[in-house]
Amino acid sequence: MALGAYGGRAEAACVPSGPPGTYACSGPTFAEQVLSGAPLTVTTNAGFSIDTASGDALDLYGYGGLTFTDTSAPPNVSTIIGQSSGIDAETYGGVLSIITNSAVTGRDDDGIKAYGYEGTDLTIIANGNVSGGDDGIDAETYYANNGAMSITATGTVTGLGDDGIDVLHDYGSSLTIHTFGAVTGEDHGIIAQNEYASGALTITTLGRVEGITHDGIYAYNDGTSLTITTSDEVIGGKHGIHAENEGSGPLNISAGGHVQSGGVFGTSVNGEYGIIAYNGYYSTTLNPDGTSLRITAMTVTGATDGIHADNYGAGALSITATGQVTGVAATTYIPPDAFGPGYTIAHAGIKGYNSFFGTDLTITAAGVTGGSDGILGVNYGSGALTISASGPVVGNGAVTPTPYGPRPHSGITAYNSYYGTDLTITAVGVTGGTHGIAAYNVGSGPLSVTVSGNVQGGTGYGIYTATATDPYYSGTFSGGTSIITLNSGATVGSAAGLAIANDEGDSTTIVHAGAHVGGDVRLGNGSDDLTFDGGTFAAGAILDG
Repeated sequence: MALGAYGGRAEAACVPSGPPGTYACSGPTFAEQVLSGAPLTVTTNAGFSIDTASGDALDLYGYGGLTFTDTSAPPNVSTIIGQSSGIDAETYGGVLSIITNSAVTGRDDDGIKAYGYEGTDLTIIANGNVSGGDDGIDAETYYANNGAMSITATGTVTGLGDDGIDVLHDYGSSLTIHTFGAVTGEDHGIIAQNEYASGALTITTLGRVEGITHDGIYAYNDGTSLTITTSDEVIGGKHGIHAENEGSGPLNISAGGHVQSGGVFGTSVNGEYGIIAYNGYYSTTLNPDGTSLRITAMTVTGATDGIHADNYGAGALSITATGQVTGVAATTYIPPDAFGPGYTIAHAGIKGYNSFFGTDLTITAAGVTGGSDGILGVNYGSGALTISASGPVVGNGAVTPTPYGPRPHSGITAYNSYYGTDLTITAVGVTGGTHGIAAYNVGSGPLSVTVSGNVQGGTGYGIYTATATDPYYSGTFSGGTSIITLNSGATVGSAAGLAIANDEGDSTTIVHAGAHVGGDVRLGNGSDDLTFDGGTFAAGAILDG
């Protein structure tokens, strides 16, 4: 392709202005501008505007680098509109930089499209609104030679046919996305993939983000750390926030606004998790990916799970929710396929899984409601499992059939494996379809359950603890002692008239003044102590153990 612009009025719009490959664009035009240079440098002057009936507005090719700078400023801000893309920029080698102060629109394709091939850095700063018939902003690098990618959008970004912001960084270093206005995509709001990278993936959003049919934010990292920080609501037709970290560092999600799956009304048939996070999913014993996984959120609503976190990294898993977290559906049936028979997945308001690569698992919540379990914590890590709920926790499910037998559901279900240490649960009000609280600890430390509100089971117990039996493995175990404490204001029972149970392990139960045991107490065959320190016991209830 020859260097320069061509085609009637186009020549009058973008003309050479210095060394070869340097152009300045002025005045209004309706013809596509096709410019190339080795490298290419393009600037716009005050009064420049372009609106094409076919092709792109600006079609830019750089060899060894490409820089586009829109210097327009209020009150003379430019307008860049292309029938296909607003700006289509490609460079082979070197740095690719796009700075716009104008509104940029691509009617049929992308608002801003930027591809770098075997170059280094790619930077987009969009200070005006960006809209595309496909993607709002589409930025991709291939073999980026350890270069960085940075996308900053201060206005709104809209992808009418695909994604609001679609970013792929390949063989580079860091990938950073920072948005200030609303970002909306027909598919994803933001999709960011940092592949074969040496740096971190960081996404910061200050405005609302929505992916109408898929995820509000989807992020995949194969570099170091993955960090997502949001300040406004994030809504996805499928997931609100979906994060996968295969990097060498931590995965951190901080959601400062409401996060929701299932679309704006939560009714999309594609709806799944409010927040779903995988850390080091493909870890191996010799090479675990990722370190810690931390989620901090306010209110979260998921069509299946509210918050779902799986940690295979070599660190701790921490989930903190300061507002209401809701998982709507009770179960999802997965039909049989070539790999095996069909099976049923049970859902929860908050679900945390910590693999044996990890250490501690900590869940701190306010109010939680789940279709099956309210809170489900499973720890195979080498540390402690701690669950603390300061508000009501509700698990609406009773029993789900599985290939391994029926699985009961509770308001809080906690399992600490023999790899772990302590299991500690502190709660106020808890309601479950089977048990109110079910706690299984075959770790090396004690099991402690402390309640100060109404704890009610359905067909099972208000509180059920086990330290000598494992719900997942047969045999007898020697976990630590169960310590059950009912503080003032606690009432423990169930619809079946069963209050507290412990298996064959040892236990200590203390009922303080102002607490009430509203059913039978069955403490099994271990060494068990039951102390009523001013508390009350339901008439006709049975004490056994």
